[in-house]
Amino acid sequence: MIGVAVLLSGALAAVVAIMLTVQNPLVTSTFALNDTIIVLAGVVLGGMNRPVSATLGGFAIGFGSGLLGGALPTAQSQYVPTFLFAAVILVLLVRPSGLFARSTSAERV
Repeated sequence: MIGVAVLLSGALAAVVAIMLTVQNPLVTSTFALNDTIIVLAGVVLGGMNRPVSATLGGFAIGFGSGLLGGALPTAQSQYVPTFLFAAVILVLLVRPSGLFARSTSAERV
């Protein structure tokens, strides 16, 4: 199962790399660094114990980004990542295992 997960994640990473390279053909050392940090925040937000919860965390980050990007004035749209990371910090203070992660018996105590 772990081998399948590694192969699937590698295939998805290759597809995303091709899509990002088509959008921005200049590849530098910081290529897609901001996107990677936001994706990691989404995984942490959802929970790292299951792929479904990590995916839901990514969708939550994307939804929040779209919602904030549309609600904030254009001059203030530079603060969208700040609000997203503040939300991730708040969620981790309340539920350290993630927003969509199943709670275990150790967490209920």
